[in-house]
Amino acid sequence: MRAWCSASSGTTHADIDVANDLPRNGPSGTYSQAWMSRALQSLTSTTPNTCSANADVATLDMAQRRSAAVASDYVAALSPGVKANCWALAESAGHEGQARMQGLLGSYRWDWTELRAALPGLAVAWIPDAEGDLIGPGIAIDETAQLKHGDATACVVPQHAGIAGKVENCVTTVFSAYVTAHGQAWADFDVYMPDRWARDLARRRAAGIPDDLEFATKPQLAMSQLYRLTAAGLPARWAAFDEVYGRSEELRKTAAKAGLAYVAIIPCDYQVTLPSGTAIRADQALKDAIFERRSCGNGSKGPRYSDWAMTATAIPGQCLLIRRLISRPDQYTFYLTWAPPRRPATMTWFITIAGRRWPVDVGHRWYRSSCFAFSWLCSLFLAGFLFWLCPAGAGVEAGRAGPALA
Repeated sequence: MRAWCSASSGTTHADIDVANDLPRNGPSGTYSQAWMSRALQSLTSTTPNTCSANADVATLDMAQRRSAAVASDYVAALSPGVKANCWALAESAGHEGQARMQGLLGSYRWDWTELRAALPGLAVAWIPDAEGDLIGPGIAIDETAQLKHGDATACVVPQHAGIAGKVENCVTTVFSAYVTAHGQAWADFDVYMPDRWARDLARRRAAGIPDDLEFATKPQLAMSQLYRLTAAGLPARWAAFDEVYGRSEELRKTAAKAGLAYVAIIPCDYQVTLPSGTAIRADQALKDAIFERRSCGNGSKGPRYSDWAMTATAIPGQCLLIRRLISRPDQYTFYLTWAPPRRPATMTWFITIAGRRWPVDVGHRWYRSSCFAFSWLCSLFLAGFLFWLCPAGAGVEAGRAGPALA
């Protein structure tokens, strides 16, 4: 696998060819920490302003280079102005007909889990931790939706789509992003299989979903991703997630067991136990809260100030963090935070982590409307395979559904 990067001030090249000879951490195909270390040494010597990647995936998963070439053409053809069908993509790529695109999605044989396993190393290599950053890199867990018109795509159902802000017919993908002070990048993902699909065996078979694939909740998918990322040696110090995942005590315990501090959004009615032993709703802590005006980071218009308050809970190292918007003082966000021993469990530290999760949350709306951002995403994540390019009824890894293309 080779990647190159062009900076606006000139062109520099960083080559990495490590896919063939490195050990892996077991049958899942997860690349070892040695792979990530070598990728980091090869790629972080550049500091590009504009980057693209040319991934020689033939050395990683595809048996023939012409297959990899078609895959590269597929990714290059993706843009908001091109319809997501083989005819339009082939025309955009300059192919004489649609056969090569159809072959890529239908008859070519390649393992998408091998490509997903390369994401942590690529994320670390392309977005290194900033020198002197006291917060350190972390993992932001969130979800995104691919809107669909029909009901044939695997795992599509009417459900809440964050990118639309309402219930839409869509496929939901749970993902983990690697976050540093320099930016964020996908490091793992799973397609969520709704319960109605899990119980409808005939529909599953028609869509190519294996019979032995078991239903898993979104927090359970997130926990599996944390297991994989920590096993891969991702140098994360914290994890952050929104309300869908923050209410899961099991997920928070998984993060803590992995030694990750966490900042988890919870509902206003979530039960919190105070050091006195009294159990209250999160919003009942407002009456005794003392707010301070702090910035959680810089946005497009400068520092993002809000009013913040924090109080301890009965769990050692855990606190309830409260955010109040300045423009809408009646709107609050509640977080459960925790840090392992010898970690700076201050309000400023937790506020900064909360702020670093926010760009991941809103980033989907931006890159879905931006050709440049979409191209950057595709080039960063191993030529974009893991985001759009997976055959219908794709494989199973550890009892989880693979992505499908309608």
